[in-house]
Amino acid sequence: MQQNYAMLFPFEKVRAGSRILIYGAGAAGQECLRQMLLTGYAEVVGFLDRNADKISNLVVPVYRPEKLQELDYDVVIVAFQKDAENSKICQYIQRLGVPPEKIIDGLPRKVVECSIWSKAHDEESNHVSRAYEAASEEKFPVAFYVASNIGDAIFCKSVVDAFVKLSPSCSVDLYAPNAEAFLPTIYYGESYLHGIFEGNRAVFQREASHYRMALDVSNLALEHLDLSGCEAEYKALHHALHEIQEWLKVHSIPSSLTGFVTAARAVYLGQNCYTWRNCGGALPIHDMSVHLCLDESYREFFDNLHFGRYITLNYASGNGSKREDYQAKQWSFEYYPHLVQQLKKEFPSIDVVQLGTADAEKIPGADHYILGKNLAFVEHVLCHSLLHIDIEGGLVHLATQFGTKCLVLFGPTRDDFFGYPQNINLKAGACHGCFGIYPDFRVCARGLKVPACMSAITPEMVMEAARKYLESIGGAKKNQRGESS
Repeated sequence: MQQNYAMLFPFEKVRAGSRILIYGAGAAGQECLRQMLLTGYAEVVGFLDRNADKISNLVVPVYRPEKLQELDYDVVIVAFQKDAENSKICQYIQRLGVPPEKIIDGLPRKVVECSIWSKAHDEESNHVSRAYEAASEEKFPVAFYVASNIGDAIFCKSVVDAFVKLSPSCSVDLYAPNAEAFLPTIYYGESYLHGIFEGNRAVFQREASHYRMALDVSNLALEHLDLSGCEAEYKALHHALHEIQEWLKVHSIPSSLTGFVTAARAVYLGQNCYTWRNCGGALPIHDMSVHLCLDESYREFFDNLHFGRYITLNYASGNGSKREDYQAKQWSFEYYPHLVQQLKKEFPSIDVVQLGTADAEKIPGADHYILGKNLAFVEHVLCHSLLHIDIEGGLVHLATQFGTKCLVLFGPTRDDFFGYPQNINLKAGACHGCFGIYPDFRVCARGLKVPACMSAITPEMVMEAARKYLESIGGAKKNQRGESS
């Protein structure tokens, strides 16, 4: 009997031989399983389904989603017949602690791109041409798989910059999920940058062989290396890669414990969130500074705001978000109006500017709202701020690199690992630093709805720290690099 395939497994997004979980044991998910059994392309570990208790007689186990962290897998395939369902499930899986790069929204789809031409033809016609374009130049083409959210992207850039120092005349391509959101701003002005490309880890691995070197920065996994013909010129790079592999033999950490153990081990060795990445000295990362460039084309937009003296603040997970997307490290939204009211009372000549995403909840009392704006524009706003008040997150790391003083509220994340010594790092109570003990870092490790570490930081404590700093600088304006004048 002829089999009509209404769905097609996302082969181009999944590495051959991967261990996969399929979310959804309905028609779409069963079609995925059938195609894997027929082709042997990947190993299906099982299904994830909220109705697992009612499903039986399948050739693979069916688990409830809550069991996900107990399973050994490489990627989760979300398989529903409606795009809207897929999107919701992808967000739900992330809340369970699965990183975005391990979630593949593969179904449904009507058209699958598949070239029938040789590589020579592809050089002119499809996405593979980007690698060959770099190789055709008289440069050393390398590729990095990096994080795309603001904070982790800055951390990753410290590693990329270090490798560039070891690779003269290199040409760099970056791969990341949601790559166009922040990476063009983070890497703005870097002469080594050749291109930024959207793609999950499977896409990066597929393209790796087209480069001289391809490295996954998040776990320092070397996907490909070809130094043929240039061994002498890149001797330092080869030595560093060898040293990294030796370092990883000692310091490799199980993925389920990476966050907590990495921070604890780094602090014990006297390192921080940047210097830990030098892999025992293999890479030239010596401090917490990362080279970032302001895009001056946004200066006019900033100047047209005609802001006077101001401080900035952000609510939510570091980038700005809705209240319902609550994470353990967030400070209660109810505290912000009290803080803003006190700031306005004691420093009436200093405006309060809220930063965040377009859907961020507005904090009552703020004078200006910069929400959902291009990150390159936000950099200018941060750069001229007298003080940025925030939890540990992307905007803190960004502001600090441009020299703006930050008042940072620490709870689950460790101030001795993520904190900058030049900032005001505030924590309270006896319970903090649990980030990464459990896979789902978004929830309190003690199961508290409002983590004790964050509720212990009162608006009065924050105001006291802000008052002390603002009085010390006399509310002075900042110059274009964010320095007090």
